[in-house]
Amino acid sequence: MAGHIFPECPIDIHAGGVDLKFPHHDNEIAQSEACYGCDNWVNAFWHTGHLHTKGKKMSKSLKNFSTIRDMLEHYTGRQMRMLFLLHQWHTTMNYSPEESFPEAIKKEEQFAEFFKNVKATLRQCNLNDTSQKWVEKDFALDAKLRAKDKAVRAALCDNFDTPKAIHELFELVTATNIYLSQPPSEIKIPLVRNVSRFIFHILKCFGLYEEGDFPAVSGDAGGASYEESITPLMNVLLKYRDDVKKSAAAGGKEALRLSDELRDDILPHLGIRLEDKGKDAPSIWKYEDKETLLKERATKLAEKAAKEQAKRERAELELKKKSTPGKDWFRTMETEKYSKFDEESGLPTHDAKGKALSEALVNKCKKAANTQENKYQKWLKE
Repeated sequence: MAGHIFPECPIDIHAGGVDLKFPHHDNEIAQSEACYGCDNWVNAFWHTGHLHTKGKKMSKSLKNFSTIRDMLEHYTGRQMRMLFLLHQWHTTMNYSPEESFPEAIKKEEQFAEFFKNVKATLRQCNLNDTSQKWVEKDFALDAKLRAKDKAVRAALCDNFDTPKAIHELFELVTATNIYLSQPPSEIKIPLVRNVSRFIFHILKCFGLYEEGDFPAVSGDAGGASYEESITPLMNVLLKYRDDVKKSAAAGGKEALRLSDELRDDILPHLGIRLEDKGKDAPSIWKYEDKETLLKERATKLAEKAAKEQAKRERAELELKKKSTPGKDWFRTMETEKYSKFDEESGLPTHDAKGKALSEALVNKCKKAANTQENKYQKWLKE
C-alpha cells in the first residue's frame, strides 16, 4: 500500500504501532528495498505506543475499544486532542474516561479562558491612554515569551514532546495572567498581543483551533464578527453599570440588585459574561457560548437553593433543640443511641444494642437532661 501511494523512494516517514516493529516492518523494509533496488526505502520509522484500557490493549478482538464517535458524544474534539497532546506519542497510554479526561478538560478550559481574558483586557486598553515606555514587568514578560518560544521548539524537536510543549505554554499563560492583573493603563497592548498570538499559533499547529488570532466562540458560526459588532454597545453598557454601582454604593441597594440581576439573569441569555474586578476597578465582559453560561447559571441557582434549604433545616433543627423539654430530649433527639427509656423521667435505660446502661452513664444522661431543661426554660421566657 505504501509503495502504491508513494511510488518513488525514499519515503521520508513511515508510521505504525510498536508491535509491528519486528518482524512486520523489518520484513516490509526488506521486501520493498528488494522491489525498488535501493538500500534506503524509508528515512524514519515512527512506532506509536499502544492505547490500553483497564490494563489491556484496546483492540477489536478483545471488544474493549471505544470509537471516536462514542467519545464525541461525551467530549468535544478539542478536549480529545488535548488529551492526546498531554501524552507522548511513542509510549503506552492507559485510557479511562474518569481518569484521563479531567486534566485535558481543565487544560483546554484554562487556555480558552486565557484568550477571553486577553480580549476582555485589550478592550479596556487604549494606546493613547497608556504609557508606551517599558518598565521591569514588561521586559520580564517579553523575556518569558522569548524563553518559552525556544523551550516549546526544543520540546518539539526532542521526539515531538507535546506534553512538555503544553507545560511551557501553560507557564507562559500563568505569567501573562499575572501581568494582566495590573491596571489597564500599565498594560502594553503590543506585548500582550505577541504573547497571545504565539500561544494561539502553537495551539493551531496542534489542531486545537482554526485560523485567526483568537478562538471563535463555539456554537455561533459568526462568533468573532458578532462579538466585534457588539463591542461598542457592551463597552457603553459596562461603563453605565459601573457608574450605577458607584453611585448606589452609598445606600442604593435596589440599584445594586438590578445591576447584579443584569449580570446574573439577563446577559447570560445573550452569551455575555460580566466579571466584576473589585471595588473601584472597571468590570470586564466576555462573549461566550450561551448554553455554557445558562448551564452555569442553572448550577448556581441549584447551589443557592441547596444552601437555602440547608439553612432552613439548620434553623428548624436549632428550634427543635431549644423547644424540647429535658425529659423528652433523649426520646426526641438521640433515639438512635438508645433502645429503652424510663417512662416517667424520659432518661435512657438501655443502649442501642439493648444493653442496660451503667450507673455512671445514667448520671451523665441526668446532667444532660438538666442542662437541656434549663435551655428549654430560657427559650420559653424569650
